[in-house]
Amino acid sequence: MKKFLLLVLLTPFVFSSQTINLSCNPIDTVLCDDDNVCNAFDSEELMTGGFSPMETAALTIIETTDDDKSKSYELDVGFGLEAADKVGNVIKVSRDGDDASLNNLDFVGLVVSWSIDVVSKEYKYTVFEKKTNVTNVKSTWSCNQTSSLLD
Repeated sequence: MKKFLLLVLLTPFVFSSQTINLSCNPIDTVLCDDDNVCNAFDSEELMTGGFSPMETAALTIIETTDDDKSKSYELDVGFGLEAADKVGNVIKVSRDGDDASLNNLDFVGLVVSWSIDVVSKEYKYTVFEKKTNVTNVKSTWSCNQTSSLLD
């Protein structure tokens, strides 16, 4: 019992938590070739070019304020909640493409990044070369806050 009480006393209590749900409509995708020549395409142009069209995205942001008033963020872009960094107005998750948890050999040597600007409500998915920081793909969506019919 003493160990349980000590554990409870040492565990930080969450002061508050806020969940924000967003529905995001596609704007465009920028694709860059090996010579770093980039072109922007909307969903229709992507389909015409033989690529998958952009789809509406659903995001969830959770902001947690601990009892010491520090804030932490989690972002779910469809793969489950992941710890996110907030720099200025941008909440961002980056994943190393060499990480086996991505389960995709197409990302080896790349960095995959998901970010949302909380002021402009612009969501971006970016894939870039790990060694050179050269962008391969950058897709952009415009987001609006949503609520459940049960809220």
